[in-house]
Amino acid sequence: MKNRIDMKVLRVIHALVNSGSVSKTAELLDVSPGAISYMLKKARKVTDSSLFLRTGTGMMPNHIAIDLSQRYESICKELYGKVDGPLESNHQISICTYSVFEFLLSTMFSENSDITNQLHFISPELCENNRLIRLRNKEVDIDIGTRLPGDRSIVQTLLFTGGIKVLARKNHPLLKGHFSIDKWLQCRHVRWSRRMDFVCDDFSHANRFYELMNQRKISVVSSDSLNMALLCAFSDDVMLMPTIVANLLTKKLPVEAHTPPPELEMQFDCYLHYHHSLAQENRIREIVNILQNYVTDL
Repeated sequence: MKNRIDMKVLRVIHALVNSGSVSKTAELLDVSPGAISYMLKKARKVTDSSLFLRTGTGMMPNHIAIDLSQRYESICKELYGKVDGPLESNHQISICTYSVFEFLLSTMFSENSDITNQLHFISPELCENNRLIRLRNKEVDIDIGTRLPGDRSIVQTLLFTGGIKVLARKNHPLLKGHFSIDKWLQCRHVRWSRRMDFVCDDFSHANRFYELMNQRKISVVSSDSLNMALLCAFSDDVMLMPTIVANLLTKKLPVEAHTPPPELEMQFDCYLHYHHSLAQENRIREIVNILQNYVTDL
């Protein structure tokens, strides 16, 4: 096999081997038949095998599918001591979010080994539609980021909302005292290659904000938010960051969070998204509650 197969895909193969039906597998795993077909397509691409043959009596697994099902059982028995069949729910919780959030969440959960061992971080998607597809198909359990379009199968809840700060290294030579527009224009900036959804209710204020954003002296363009924060910590580059995140980073990195001038004041909203079928799963509820309590206390 050219690549490793994700445990969620193995779980689908294991369920289908046991049920012999795409519709039954979808019902057991509480996803759509289309999600099962999507997972099988991924598995077939990785294994270069059809895996199942459609017959009059159901989906017949070939030797590769049977081997993968047995591997899934072995992995679960080794990790959890048992396999509860297709409905086994001891799989890791996959979280898709920005790298800087991954860093902060990892440090937050690091003292709780029971939770840390359950988490599996996944690189974020740039495309909103792809984020939704991964949630619908349960490739991702929890998506943390900007708000996604409404979807009946996805629960959406606000994690935090707040203003923004200018993140810069400690003792930055240009940033002593009040942060002004002149200082904003003098500084070198790190620009995120992703779209950052800063919002406000005032149309003219938003226009002025984006005018000033376009006047930045860009030194680096990056797709990785943690790399951007590190650049700010160890160079004279600066960047805008949600206030809650910036304040957390000041406790982890040699950086300071500066209040921007009024012309640069905007709001950032961060949302949690997860499949509706996971709403009653205890581990998902525990992690969501911990995250919400964590940001509420800041």
